[in-house]
Amino acid sequence: IGYDRNGENETLYFTTDRPGGKGNLDIWSCKITADGTLGTPKNLEDINTEENDVTPFFHQSTQTLYFSSEGYQSLGGFDILSAKKTIDQWRAPEHLGSPTNSGFDDLYYAIFEEGSKAYLSSNRPDSSAIFWDETKEACCYDIYAFDQKLTVDLRVLTFNELDSLELIGTKVEIYEILASGEEILIDSVSNPSGNDFDFALLPGLKYK
Repeated sequence: IGYDRNGENETLYFTTDRPGGKGNLDIWSCKITADGTLGTPKNLEDINTEENDVTPFFHQSTQTLYFSSEGYQSLGGFDILSAKKTIDQWRAPEHLGSPTNSGFDDLYYAIFEEGSKAYLSSNRPDSSAIFWDETKEACCYDIYAFDQKLTVDLRVLTFNELDSLELIGTKVEIYEILASGEEILIDSVSNPSGNDFDFALLPGLKYK
């Protein structure tokens, strides 16, 4: 289940090989209405490949979908990628690199709002893995946990320039500035009762 930044609108992300996909297992989504019923499933065409795309996990504060795929250039097997959701589109998926990914299958990436601890499941060889030894194939999965700080936390306060008083009931929009100079709206938040706004931004990018 994924929520918008305000935690109100719900979306179900799931994997299926139903007709209408790009091939093998694809990631699909559908809206969850207020009465709990599900809307029409939609294929995430901007993300899926002709190979298997599986184990979606949506991180609310960064509006980012994490998933595993065999269809992108990888270190081997399933690798974990991330795709950021903007107001009206999905950004191109990015590979999480090593050591998050390995030359084996890496799946079920998850990170939770209350901290920076991330989890994944992998069949990579590891001396601490209960079922691993050099005579066996990489057939068995273990759960791995590690520290993963994903964001830079930004707090915005709005004031009236004329009298320096708190400016209540405003809307703040955040744009990412691409290398080409193009500006993409990635978030728009209103606060009818205060002048404070909190955003979780990805490091290494330009914003305004």
